[in-house]
Amino acid sequence: MSATPDSSIRVSSGPLPAGKVVRGRQGFMKLNMELDVVNRSTDGRPVSVVARSFGAVGAGFIDGTPSTFSRKPAHMADGRDLISINISCGGRFRVEGVRGLDRYERHGAVILESRRPSSLHSLDDSQVWTICMERAPIEPLLAGVREPVQRCVGGDNVGIRLLEGYLATLFSLEQDCDLTLATLHIRDLALHALGVRGDAQALVRERGVQAARQSVALAAIASRAGEPGLGPTQVAGQLGISERYLHRLLESTGRSFAQHLLDHRLERAATMLRAPDCTRLKIAEIALRAGFSDISHFNRSFRRRFGDTPHGVRVRAVRRQACS
Repeated sequence: MSATPDSSIRVSSGPLPAGKVVRGRQGFMKLNMELDVVNRSTDGRPVSVVARSFGAVGAGFIDGTPSTFSRKPAHMADGRDLISINISCGGRFRVEGVRGLDRYERHGAVILESRRPSSLHSLDDSQVWTICMERAPIEPLLAGVREPVQRCVGGDNVGIRLLEGYLATLFSLEQDCDLTLATLHIRDLALHALGVRGDAQALVRERGVQAARQSVALAAIASRAGEPGLGPTQVAGQLGISERYLHRLLESTGRSFAQHLLDHRLERAATMLRAPDCTRLKIAEIALRAGFSDISHFNRSFRRRFGDTPHGVRVRAVRRQACS
């Protein structure tokens, strides 16, 4: 078994600029605490990382190997005062430096403080969400947390599950998100996972938790839009909430469930009509694949949205491809 420091992973206390995205092995956890990293992979498989900075909060998705990440007393000279959360999307972990529960697996997590020594052992090939945030902005709210900050939490922690879903949504967005709002929501969900109480609990529930649930609801509608019979009952059931609460979550978007669903279906259909590999598909088949069960409704809705018929959009796309 290899037990040598992994030189392919650069761990630095120098933060990434807000909005910066880093892919690959380098630049790992740039907004982080100094660590010793040992890759224990038996086949030399490298670690793959996508890291993103939201400003005072950094996040990354890691496709990792059996490894150890150690924060030792000597590292604390870096002066960093951070809180890091590592969420397992697959793989088992053991932690030194926590009281009580000292291991977690899928959907569980560990919360670590840069001011305390710890060692995190990934026991398997794993996939992980990792978050690192400056402590100072949330310090006043941490007074309401009864348990130690540095600890493991199981897969039934609602805040961790919401945080996991929110990060997946943020990283799937093709356009840039509002960095200030993303930072605020990540902090709120982290505080919810830590178990803040009293007025702080009400604040993070109203602000971060609701935003995360709305984000997850919108992602569920988008991912299932191609199902012809999809309705609010199915999405609410998937999310474990009531239909009424689902509609409340969507109110602030200014559009109803049906409007969101229709938009996604029309965009799917338009994408397929313009795609060279879909030219052999009949328009009715494209409509069905996009989630429409009524071709007349599809044609009317498509023309209202794009100002042209599905056939017209397809013909223009074919002409552009022929000229390119």
